[in-house]
Amino acid sequence: MIRDLRYEEIERQDRRKRLVRLALSLVLVSTATTFVVSRERAIHAQWEALPLARPGDLGSLRARRDAIETLLQQRSFWSGIFRATEERDELVVAIHNEERLIARAEEQAELQRRRQREEAEASRNRGLAHVERGDYDRAIEQFERALAAASTDWEHSAQVRVDLEALQRWKAGAVQGSGPGAKR
Repeated sequence: MIRDLRYEEIERQDRRKRLVRLALSLVLVSTATTFVVSRERAIHAQWEALPLARPGDLGSLRARRDAIETLLQQRSFWSGIFRATEERDELVVAIHNEERLIARAEEQAELQRRRQREEAEASRNRGLAHVERGDYDRAIEQFERALAAASTDWEHSAQVRVDLEALQRWKAGAVQGSGPGAKR
């Protein structure tokens, strides 16, 4: 009988120990779960606060890429890390493509400026040749074409304007009878 009472006492102590272990385990699991969920929510809030990338806007693409990179450095493990690294890689490609497009557009603009400058220079030279031959009407046409083709920073534009105005004044005077060769 005493043995049975002792056995029951030991059995009750074991049950209490198991219940305490179970309660502690549940507290630990719920604490860990709460920590993980709150951490994930905080990271998700950071993710949502990142600047948006607008297609074709190099500045916004770079800002988003940099913000994602910073987030990835701060948070090495979280549920959205794969999505973040994938988007970062896509942004790197998009930035590279935009930079290539900008470089190509700048090259095209420079090529166009060079062509305009060459056209202006050729028209100026033809105009000077026409002046030397005395063909003033064609010289005026070529000088006007040179000014139309030239950019605002063309080195000869001021002189071509002066020459054109002089030819136009002379032509107006020749029509009225006061130019070279007019009888007095």
